[in-house]
Amino acid sequence: MNIINNLEQEKVHNIYDIISKHFSTTRKIIWPKVEDFIDSFHSKSLILDIGCGNGKNMGSRKDCIYIGLDACENLMKQAKSKSNCSYIVGNCINLPFESNSFNYAMSIAVIHHLSTETRRLQAIQEINRILKIGGEALIYVWAYEQPRFENEKSQDVNVKWMLQKKYSEKKENDEIFYRYYHLFKKNELENLIYQVENLKIIETGNQYHNWYCIVKKIK
Repeated sequence: MNIINNLEQEKVHNIYDIISKHFSTTRKIIWPKVEDFIDSFHSKSLILDIGCGNGKNMGSRKDCIYIGLDACENLMKQAKSKSNCSYIVGNCINLPFESNSFNYAMSIAVIHHLSTETRRLQAIQEINRILKIGGEALIYVWAYEQPRFENEKSQDVNVKWMLQKKYSEKKENDEIFYRYYHLFKKNELENLIYQVENLKIIETGNQYHNWYCIVKKIK
């Protein structure tokens, strides 16, 4: 499978590269379920944050080691320096790590940017591959069933981002950019996970208009 996809490069990676400073200012709060997941980490665990962005979900557990991966280097440059965190540029469908390496993984609002079911499944297979047996992962994706999309017939949408002029290279006017999303219907994420033999779903739910699953690698 090709790591680079033209649609994702144009409508996801390139856009985040442009809006990274502005986007980072809007991403500061750790969601409650993410915080619960972080609180569950065993001491001295190795954690991979896939699509880590500005690293807001990383580093709070000083007794653990975090590695953040993102396709957008500019976003990771917004991360605050933390002694227990390191960062690497990479793609979620081809993680540059050995199999059975991590105790925990997080994929928060990432897989919905992948443009085909095959690629979305590959991202989950990669999570399974890098987890140690007994390791757990938390996966979040945007939900189709939310008020802002109630008149949307397609699950594949381009979502507007208004880049404030103070963050724009032109510095003249606000600019509009569009990011690609695949909106997940209820149970769609679970049905992808069921295709990965070694993963067991241990919790599902909806928070902040996202579907989430916590999974465990059982063998």
